[in-house]
Amino acid sequence: EGGLYGTDALTASAVDSWIDFSRDKIGSSLPPSGDVLSRLNAHLSERTFLVGHALTIADITAFTALGGPPSPTFLEPFPHVLRWWENICVELL
Repeated sequence: EGGLYGTDALTASAVDSWIDFSRDKIGSSLPPSGDVLSRLNAHLSERTFLVGHALTIADITAFTALGGPPSPTFLEPFPHVLRWWENICVELL
């Protein structure tokens, strides 16, 4: 596989965009706003990872930007974010 930055320039560009989103939107205020989580939830509705079909640095950056394990109650309105969070926990073990 292509590693944590993807396999090509297009994928790397998407990874960079999600890194920026994580820094500027997710990590700018904790807990993240409902608008930010809604955008993340919508993006993850048909995806396992933020970019492509494997773990990238975009997932790791967003995961750490969330600032620790969110409570299931907090993420209840965002089921795809919760699924993604649990998946990234498994991937990083």
